[in-house]
Amino acid sequence: MTRNASIIAAAFGFAVLSVSAQAAKIEQINAIHRGDNQADVVQSLGQPRNTPAWFDGTHSLVYAVPTAIEPTRVAYINLGRDNKVINVQFSNDGSTE
Repeated sequence: MTRNASIIAAAFGFAVLSVSAQAAKIEQINAIHRGDNQADVVQSLGQPRNTPAWFDGTHSLVYAVPTAIEPTRVAYINLGRDNKVINVQFSNDGSTE
């Protein structure tokens, strides 16, 4: 029983840490504001999963931010030609391309 209890406790601890880390990531993304520069965003969130460029000269930094309800949720941090944040959008389509 002690071994099973240890395994259950470890699994619970991992789940709690995962939820805490996820909440911190969402909080970090929510702290990004229009006009923030790309370097500050990358410093705060780390390297994005993808950086698609759009036809109008803008580009996005794409970060996975899965939740229990939306496991394929991603955040698109959209930047202008000046590399400053225009807006942040969330999508649950799982696309990071």
